[in-house]
Amino acid sequence: MEELKLISVDIDTAVEKLLEAKAEGRHVFLNFNGVKLYSDNVTLDSAYIEILGCTKREWKKKIEKQIEESDKQMKVARENAINNIPNLIKKGQKLIYPFRQDKWIESVESDAIGDYCGFITASAMEVMTAIDEEKPIEELMEIFDKQGHSGWSASLTRNVVMTYSKNGYPFYATVHPFDWTEEECEAILKIIEDNEKHSKDLRIANSVVESKKEVTAIQKRLVISQNKEHYNS
Repeated sequence: MEELKLISVDIDTAVEKLLEAKAEGRHVFLNFNGVKLYSDNVTLDSAYIEILGCTKREWKKKIEKQIEESDKQMKVARENAINNIPNLIKKGQKLIYPFRQDKWIESVESDAIGDYCGFITASAMEVMTAIDEEKPIEELMEIFDKQGHSGWSASLTRNVVMTYSKNGYPFYATVHPFDWTEEECEAILKIIEDNEKHSKDLRIANSVVESKKEVTAIQKRLVISQNKEHYNS
């Protein structure tokens, strides 16, 4: 029996193709995520039952219920995040440079009403508190790893830490190794230089000086690499 090979299709499309083959008098089968479906006896509901354990109608209701439940959970999470805004703003005052206060308030408020319902701020605060307590970088990474990030939420969280923490650069550089663009180097340097400009009394003395040296070196290597590529081309 001929195997029908389809790439990246849903159940409905797979069944449709099998039924088209049957109408043409062809006896074929396809492998859908480990389940074999045959043109001779396939129906939409039989395919759903074999693959998902229920009919298409039951599956649709299940998805609708999940979406409804997810919406309810997000609503509660967002309300909790909004109620927690004053607390996070107050806690952040001890961890950030004073000149970033207005932007910090905007960041906390925006995250509370956004898709992550305050998760980014809460995650960043946990890391920033550990930084303020001078926890070793290994412990910071362990805290970060246990927060359950997606790729995007991890990126947002490390950016918040880099921007607002008084010594966020070592964490940022560890969690996001040096595959940076020149634009990213410029943005990081801008943050570091603003810290240097607005705060002369750093509790961690080398946080600005050493970070600035490292990013500047990375930026120089990028420029040299780009010049070589341009020359070779």
